[in-house]
Amino acid sequence: MSHSHRFVGFVLLVMLNALLLLPLFRPNLDLIDKDDETWYINSGRSLVHGYLPDYAHSPLSAFFYALLYLPFEQTDFWLVHMCSVGRFILFVLSWVSFGLICLRFKPDLAIISLALMFISPVLINMIWNPSDLLFTICAALAFWQTLSFLQTRLQRHVCLASFCIGLSALARSDGLCLCAVFIVFVLGLRSRSRGYTLMAAILPFSLVLSAYGLIYYLKYDDCRLQIKERTYLAFEQGQGVLYSEQYEHGNIFYEGQITARKLYGTPEQNNHSVFRAISRNPKRFLERLARTIRSIPERVLVSFGEVHGWLSTVNSFGKGLGLIMMLLALRGLISLIEYKHYAQLALIMLWPLHLLPYLLTFFRDNYFLFDYYIVIYLASQGIERVVAAEQHLREKLLWGLILVSLSLYGFSAARPLLSCSTLIFLLGLGLIWLIQKYNRSGQQNILVGPLMVIVLLLCMRGSFPLPNHAAHNLSPSEKSVLFLKQHFSADTKIAGVTSSIILCADMEPVYLSIELRALTTEQALLDWLQEKQVRAVLLDATLEFEQPELYHLLKNQVGQSFTTVYHDPQACLSIIEFVHQAK
Repeated sequence: MSHSHRFVGFVLLVMLNALLLLPLFRPNLDLIDKDDETWYINSGRSLVHGYLPDYAHSPLSAFFYALLYLPFEQTDFWLVHMCSVGRFILFVLSWVSFGLICLRFKPDLAIISLALMFISPVLINMIWNPSDLLFTICAALAFWQTLSFLQTRLQRHVCLASFCIGLSALARSDGLCLCAVFIVFVLGLRSRSRGYTLMAAILPFSLVLSAYGLIYYLKYDDCRLQIKERTYLAFEQGQGVLYSEQYEHGNIFYEGQITARKLYGTPEQNNHSVFRAISRNPKRFLERLARTIRSIPERVLVSFGEVHGWLSTVNSFGKGLGLIMMLLALRGLISLIEYKHYAQLALIMLWPLHLLPYLLTFFRDNYFLFDYYIVIYLASQGIERVVAAEQHLREKLLWGLILVSLSLYGFSAARPLLSCSTLIFLLGLGLIWLIQKYNRSGQQNILVGPLMVIVLLLCMRGSFPLPNHAAHNLSPSEKSVLFLKQHFSADTKIAGVTSSIILCADMEPVYLSIELRALTTEQALLDWLQEKQVRAVLLDATLEFEQPELYHLLKNQVGQSFTTVYHDPQACLSIIEFVHQAK
């Protein structure tokens, strides 16, 4: 197959995937994440208005969305439009970065890898968090250049990899850890010009971060990174994530902060040092660490198997795909040892170590997708070996033994999903091996077997998101945005927890955060709102769920200190305005 044919095939594959995932690129305001996604999108708007984010708050996301904000600045739903276009661009960039990695594989393995990427839930599960995707794109480009260096030993690839890691550090602070991993790997390679290679690994990364640091310093006369503070916040929030079953109501991140401060002290007492906090109560942290480690296998299976959230009508069945992907990846890892590809093996084993700091904070399922290209590459190698097992009885017996054992364990442990998934895969493999055995006439296409395995995995994946045609109808959140724009001037202070509505309406959000837990009386709450010069409050189902006490305090003041100026009973959404500040 010529290069032009490969390029056309790649473009068609990406277009087909985009069409199947079309609902991702046509969200309304209700379907945009109110926390991370909204904030990263708004950081682009803030950058246009002259505000630079610090290192810990994804400067790369701000620059990305600043470019998207300019054409939509005068529209009512700029946040929705930026989200839609941004998701599509990040989707395409993700495919391009992965396609470049596949160029370093042999052709048959590249086709298998692209097919696995097509059926995996990786992009669906990551699309809602721009900083995650930007980091992963930059890290994937760095991995591509590192593979190129292994094959060519040209130092320009080390420079380009270092530059990409620098960009990844501007997307997420994980890039700092990834740079350390990269330097360790480069130093471990045998080379006559190890000194030059080390400089090539360090200088581009340092220049990228220094350039932004200089810009930030000239703007604010301040060089604080804020990484320590952001890490400590994640440490506190992790308490809520890891023990979420203890909180029937409320925002688990807020609840985690409250519990962590009881166990480890306040951020001020610990000077925002995670290690100092741990030293206050090491026994409880060791219990938490053990809980974190025990949760990792389940989270990995969910990440690579299930389609998350509203995007699919099938969520749980896909977990079986995650299990099979991990088994195939393990087989691929063994095949690298069999082929004596020790340099690739070292790279693959070292690269994910940038995730280790999350043992101190907490793992989101999506964090395990940061290195999805490694898992897919190994799984592709595994599929090659599985298909070749048709000619090797020992390999077939080993797969049969593993899958039957897992299926029996699933039955005995009352885990029907495990038993069902492994049986489906075992029976599918048997069918594929049987077809291969009796299809020996003529020249057999070497890709027939692998692509049949891909089809089998697709059957285990679950559904794609359902198409919707209601994008032209205003959602309840969008109706409230129009009301705010019509009845309040820009930058009016609106209190609430659903930042997407407040920001999209060009209002200034005042967050009803955990500090308000100390305000137990209605008068104390009113005094706080007046001190913050709040004009109105957004009451919605999210506030009622996350902070029910605060919600009811505010509701009790309707008709006294507040008057209802907007109400949508179907969406359980109201806007209440201070009576003495009403027009």
